[in-house]
Order: sequence, then structure tokens, then C-alpha cells
Amino acid sequence: MDFNNIDIIRWNTLLKRLCNKKSDEIYNNLIIKYSEKHRKYHNLNHIEYCLSHFGRVKHLLENEDLVEIAIWYHDIIYETSSKTNEEDSAILANDELTGLGLKDNYVDKVYEMIIATKHDVEISDKDTKYLIDIDLSILGADKELFSEYEKNIRKEYKWVPFFMYKKKRFEVLNGFLDQKFIYNTDYFREKFELKARANLNSSLKLFKKIYSM
Repeated sequence: MDFNNIDIIRWNTLLKRLCNKKSDEIYNNLIIKYSEKHRKYHNLNHIEYCLSHFGRVKHLLENEDLVEIAIWYHDIIYETSSKTNEEDSAILANDELTGLGLKDNYVDKVYEMIIATKHDVEISDKDTKYLIDIDLSILGADKELFSEYEKNIRKEYKWVPFFMYKKKRFEVLNGFLDQKFIYNTDYFREKFELKARANLNSSLKLFKKIYSM
């Protein structure tokens, strides 16, 4: 996926709707951040993938523009050695959107949505539920794409010893399966819940096989 002038037009059109401004500078910084060499999954392809699913559900949202801007920012800060990526991304979004003149209640909403992508809190807000499901849509992708996702996550954590990585990854994936539903919304449950569970179970079986060797 190649970001180009069409995407900068989309970005500035979004800002125009939100705060009647545009910013090529912020757009260029987003591209630079998502193009960092250590990003093998959490990169521009991930943002484009999320935006493609956003396009399919935006008619179901209460404020589609806020969800879209949250997608752009939700992984803007990403370091695998950090435990505060979501907080740091939310703070950066807060600062830049405030500087652009976005309404305080909108800035606060975007901040809260990005924090929710930690996937560790119960969510009641409709738009945030869709954002989380968009972020997790890769779990319900076709087998080949899901396999590529798993490989790219491992590449991002290449500095972690193999056995430790497998142990932690096992815990993460099993955590999703332990939930009554992986997805928060009817749309994503109907389309991806069964596929996601099949993909996760496949990965867990592989991990168990490795442990038994």
C-alpha cells in the first residue's frame, strides 16, 4: 500500500471538517512515524487496513470523523519496549489537535478512544467499540493474512528471546479467546468472530507444539 497525494487530500479534508484547517506538516510527520524501520505490522499498511474497514462501517457511527482521526493517531507512537504507547499516542494527538483548534470535547473524546486501544477496559461508547473492532479486524482475516500478521508481530519483537516471546504471545492470544466475544459490535461479530477464533486457536496449537518439543 502506497500513501500518496490522494491520502494527503483525505487527511486535509478530514481536518477541514473537524476544525476548518489543514496541515501538510502533521500529515508528513504521521507518514514518517508510521514508516519507522522497526514497524513491521504497526505501520502505514495497518492504518490503511483500518481505514478500509472504517469505510465499511462509518454509516453506523455517531461521529465518523472522530473515529477516523483516532485511527490515524492510535499507533503514532509505537515502541515494543514501552508500556505506554497508547498513552503517548493519545497525548500527541491531544497536543496536535488542540493546536489545530479542535473543540475540547472532541479532543477529549479522541484521547479516550486511543487509550481504549489498550484493549484492557470494558467499553460502553458505541464509536469506541467500532474503533476497537476495526483495530482487531486483522484477527478475523483470511488465514494467510493472519499468518503474515503473526510473523510481523514477531519481527517487531525480535529483540525478545524466542521462548519468552512465545510465552507472552500465548498469553495475549489466549486472553482474546477467554472473552465471551472478541468483538464488541454485531457487525464485526457476524463477519469475523468465528474466523478470529479459528485463527487464534491455530496459533495457540502451534505454540503448544513448540513448548512440547
